[in-house]
Amino acid sequence: MTAPPDLPGDSPVGCDAAAGLMQPTGMDDDDLAPPAAERAPRCPVCASPATGAVCEACRATLALPWGMCPSQLRGRAPGEPTAAALIDRWDGVWRLPRRAVVGRGPSDGPLDVLHGDVARTHALLELSGAGWRLTDLGSRTGTWIEQRRVAGATALPPVARVRIGTLELFFLAAAPSAGRAAPATALEADEITTPFAIDEPHLGAASTPLLVEAASGWGRLSLGAHGVQVPSCQLALLQLLAQRWHDDHATEPAQRGFVAIDRVLAEIPWEATQATRTNLKQLVRRTRQTLAALDVDERLEGRRGDGGAYRLRGGLRLEP
Repeated sequence: MTAPPDLPGDSPVGCDAAAGLMQPTGMDDDDLAPPAAERAPRCPVCASPATGAVCEACRATLALPWGMCPSQLRGRAPGEPTAAALIDRWDGVWRLPRRAVVGRGPSDGPLDVLHGDVARTHALLELSGAGWRLTDLGSRTGTWIEQRRVAGATALPPVARVRIGTLELFFLAAAPSAGRAAPATALEADEITTPFAIDEPHLGAASTPLLVEAASGWGRLSLGAHGVQVPSCQLALLQLLAQRWHDDHATEPAQRGFVAIDRVLAEIPWEATQATRTNLKQLVRRTRQTLAALDVDERLEGRRGDGGAYRLRGGLRLEP
């Protein structure tokens, strides 16, 4: 009988219950795969499994200004981002450069918070040799780390709940890449459907902006060679007003295209718990800023009386 080959001295062994013998298993401890739950990404706040940058349960504890929706947060990706980021209630990951001013803006910074509780330049986050520090820039509503109001430059721990006015965010010194991605800056060709032109007697097609909705839920408004991104709530408002202008083609010019404020509040798919007239006023202001990029902001008009109304004079060219 041929003797079995010698086994390496460090080969792991297993117990044969029937014979009471130890048998080789042929695998090292490192070959044993951990349970699926252990392989899943972990929330940096509570260490539970998470599918985004922070788990849904932790994000649900972040306080928001009354009626705030995701389109009131916007920013630009920094040219030289660090590993740090701010995480919002909707799992948005706002990457930070080494020096970042957060405020109401408008700015070219990583995050603008379009809400009256936030100052134009509200707080400063800065990375130095000692780590990240947070400074309030003289705001009325204050800046907080956890439950402590920031007076001067204050050190930030690697994971912290920060409050800018009445908006809470998570600060992560080493944020994961997972989370809600920002919409693309340009639309892909297969996201565009064939538009139709609205016949305007006093505004030719060349002077009427084209509004196209992307699969992401955002849109792009273009006029000639120029274009601008349109967040989802602004997109819904422009589509509603443009369609009303088109439908009212037989109405006298002074009354054409107006949509009552109560109707707008009911038609817009708000992401806030309960939208108010204040929310709409802020949305209109942001939409005018978007239209200003194409120099057509004066077309978004308001009317007092009978509860108020808005219209988009001249309409838009829309996708069908």
